[in-house]
Amino acid sequence: MNGTDKIAAQDQFTIGETIFYLSNGAVGSIFNCIVLWIAFVHIDTDDKPRQIIVINMTFADLLMCLCYMLTRPYLNYFPNVLCHPYYVTIWTIQLVSCLNLVW
Repeated sequence: MNGTDKIAAQDQFTIGETIFYLSNGAVGSIFNCIVLWIAFVHIDTDDKPRQIIVINMTFADLLMCLCYMLTRPYLNYFPNVLCHPYYVTIWTIQLVSCLNLVW
């Protein structure tokens, strides 16, 4: 067994970790969808333009739940060529969320 095999064995998720990621990803997605629905239905962005920041942050959090939380337990099954775009996507989503806080 070489060093790569040892690292791969350590990266295996337990049932508890898998349940954690999937349940939090699903619940986070549902809550973010509810917030977006409320924002699109009830908020007048002409009257309160700062609410656009809330919508942007909520959308970034929704993407984080969908792109990271729900796929993280299955990352070992992805082809290696998808690892770079996957992590660049996650990094970009987090950067957008943080930049919305600076506004």
